[in-house]
Amino acid sequence: MHAPRLQKSESYHLFLSHVWGTGQDQMRIVKQRLLEMVTNLAVFLDVDDLEEIGDLGCDIDASQVVAIFCSDGYAQSKNCMIELRAAVAKSKPLIALLETETKHGGVTQAQMCEQLTEAESRFEGWGFESEPGSAELIEQLFAKEPIEWNRLGPMQDVTLRLIAERMMVEEIHGTTYVQGELVQTRSVLRVPSAGHTFHLYCSRHNAGAEALAVELAAARKLTALKHSADRDELPRCEVMLVYLTGKTWASAAFADEVEAAMRSGKRLLLAHEMPGLGQEARHAVEFGFFFADGQTPRTLQKAGIYSSIAVPLKGGPWREASMALLAKAVGLQDRAQVSLPFEWVCSFCLGGRARVNEAEGGVDILHSRSGLAIVRSARPRDSSAEQRNSRRAEGEGVRINKASRSDRGAALEYDAHEQL
Repeated sequence: MHAPRLQKSESYHLFLSHVWGTGQDQMRIVKQRLLEMVTNLAVFLDVDDLEEIGDLGCDIDASQVVAIFCSDGYAQSKNCMIELRAAVAKSKPLIALLETETKHGGVTQAQMCEQLTEAESRFEGWGFESEPGSAELIEQLFAKEPIEWNRLGPMQDVTLRLIAERMMVEEIHGTTYVQGELVQTRSVLRVPSAGHTFHLYCSRHNAGAEALAVELAAARKLTALKHSADRDELPRCEVMLVYLTGKTWASAAFADEVEAAMRSGKRLLLAHEMPGLGQEARHAVEFGFFFADGQTPRTLQKAGIYSSIAVPLKGGPWREASMALLAKAVGLQDRAQVSLPFEWVCSFCLGGRARVNEAEGGVDILHSRSGLAIVRSARPRDSSAEQRNSRRAEGEGVRINKASRSDRGAALEYDAHEQL
């Protein structure tokens, strides 16, 4: 994927605005990953590119898009306010990137708005003009939905993809995928192992557990996923789901069931609803909450209930990655989702030479040298002989006929026709 062309007055595609105390290390990651994903991208990061502190306004002016890393302390920083105010005054497109983890200086959108409102009382002392004021800063910063920052690999892939899409919205004419992104796999359901009838046990005393199993089946298209909420069926279930929210340990009956399952050697699958965007209705809490008084019973803690890592569950655009992780934890197999028969390929809409994998009669369209491929999404294809011999690959509203490989152009040549 290639970065859009810069205007004569521009030096950077993206300016990363952050407060050092809670954002510097993460903005280094953002810059590095974006540079790996997008060819010829220019990203401003102060530790790399700032020559004089008084040049901040000019550097904002020389940037196409400004990303604001919203974390604790941002609104208390004079330099950060110079950057945000300059971006708003110059009508620069803004990306609000929210830090959500409290231990790393996380803030909610509401908290960020409060801090910006409070910061206005310091504007005069900092020598700022009265405009733009906090109301305008808030309006422009959150004119579009904020993007949640994530440290977990599969979730971070989603975050970086969303940032790239915001930066290049005018350039994108297809669907974006980060190379190796977990959401582009599909889970393959196997029958329960010998002696078992169900994949999952979801206790009726674990609020939301059964609904999560239903969500998993729908999200990963696992219509044959079997679960039971009947305690008598627990021995015939491969795994017991422990759905961790703010309501999990309100039931003593559930704690008893978990203890009995652990004594019998039943494998526990922990799934944790983490705070973040789109998580308000799911009673999401920080993991430390489960060690507070009145939460996880001491007997279960001593027995090692948290000895295995819980599957992280997020909301919004990150929910799909959460379901893919949960499917892997259940023990389901993953296969590449978007692949086409030999000599057939979807289009790379923005160019960038494609690295084509022709092993086993398949062409993997998600591999590109730039790491971020723009493709027309295709439905999962079966690798059977019948499918390999097919002369048509169906996409979402697109029929893609046999393609030729080109060394002359920046992209693979293709012949695509709208489906009748």
